[in-house]
Amino acid sequence: MCGSEFQSLSKRRVTPAFCLCKEDCALLSLWYTKIMPRVSERKLEPEVEQHINELFLAGIEELCREDARNILSALLTEEEKLMLSKRVAAIMLFRAGYKYTDIEKVLKIVPVTINKIKNKVKENQKIFREFSDRLQETPEAHAFYQRAKSANS
Repeated sequence: MCGSEFQSLSKRRVTPAFCLCKEDCALLSLWYTKIMPRVSERKLEPEVEQHINELFLAGIEELCREDARNILSALLTEEEKLMLSKRVAAIMLFRAGYKYTDIEKVLKIVPVTINKIKNKVKENQKIFREFSDRLQETPEAHAFYQRAKSANS
């Protein structure tokens, strides 16, 4: 992502996107099926849920990075983008050694949510390690860590 594209997205309060290439599909599947809260209490039949999850991920796999960003920006509400962004940020802060109280202060999320995220990370260490390794080197991650440090001071 180029600098002007990131600035444009930031002004519109759009979540910085990560690369949604085929290697990331397992991670996206995890977010989609395990971490995102349930929107409706009306449960789908398991077979229907499986099929629509597979359809969603197949669609994401076919997109290039720019298309993925556009689709997710159009598909997700601002609240959903913010919720996912905070969870990604919490994962990154855990990795950087931040404590619960620091994460709560920086991201304004409650300890229960922080604990749920930490438990998901423990259950799926390999995929989250790979994900955070990729994000660790991005300019967005460096900018975020600088901001987190200043907010935590």
